[in-house]
Amino acid sequence: MTLSRHGVFTLPNFISVARLVLLVPLVIWLMRDPDGRILATVALAVFGATDWIDGFIARRWDMTSRVGAILDPVADRLGIALICLAMTVFGILPLWMLLVIVLTDVGLGIVGATRLHATASSRVTWLGKIRTALIMTGLPLLLAGTARVLADTPVGAIALALLSVGVVLHLAAGIHYALMLIRLGRQRPAA
Repeated sequence: MTLSRHGVFTLPNFISVARLVLLVPLVIWLMRDPDGRILATVALAVFGATDWIDGFIARRWDMTSRVGAILDPVADRLGIALICLAMTVFGILPLWMLLVIVLTDVGLGIVGATRLHATASSRVTWLGKIRTALIMTGLPLLLAGTARVLADTPVGAIALALLSVGVVLHLAAGIHYALMLIRLGRQRPAA
């Protein structure tokens, strides 16, 4: 099977699906045991890296597609929500962070569903990129800080600081994207 450059079956789309199907369950399975948290940290770092890799491949080798433009952010948001839920259940992530992330994404999803025509026109902002970098760095660090080998180090405190800023920026970016979608939806010419 050959991968097309602009259809559904592109390498970036495959990476997005693999993130959800393989990496998220692997991270959750490994993090349930403190002895497996270093491996879970590596898997979570791979999850974060593939977020950048699929976008790089899509842009570099002109493999962008409408499916990918929708699939990539959905895979990111759903993957992060599931990982944060597991981390909260295992007592790793504070509940308020999970609630802010999930409620922001649900609210943005509702706005996006009502503005599907505008969703395709929206672009990632610097606020969104910074937020994602902080969350994708903070989550693995927080998980690593709970591993027995790193339990007495400042890794967990550093991770919580990064995540606190990232989660607040997540809310700000969510509001910004929602307003952008609403504005783009209003600018759509009548059919």
